[in-house]
Amino acid sequence: MDILSKLSTLLFQDISNLNDKAPEYVVLHRKSAKILDTLSETAGEDLAGNLLEVQTEIDHQDLLRCFLYGLQVGFTASKLGQGS
Repeated sequence: MDILSKLSTLLFQDISNLNDKAPEYVVLHRKSAKILDTLSETAGEDLAGNLLEVQTEIDHQDLLRCFLYGLQVGFTASKLGQGS
C-alpha cells in the first residue's frame, strides 16, 4: 500500500504545480488562496490551517480514488481488447 501513498502524493504535487494548467484552473486556485487568506485574517490562522490540513487529506484521498478507478477501467478495457 506504500506505493499507492506515493502515487497519491505525486498526483497531488502535479495538481499543486500551476505551470501548464488551464487558465480556469489557475483562477480557481488563486480564488481559493484569497479565500483562505481572508479566513486566516478573520477567523485566525489556526482555523485556516486546520481547514487546509483537512482539505489536503480529502484531496489526497480523492486523487488516489480517481487513480485507482483509472487503473480499474484500464485493466477492464485491456481484458476486453484481448477477447477475454
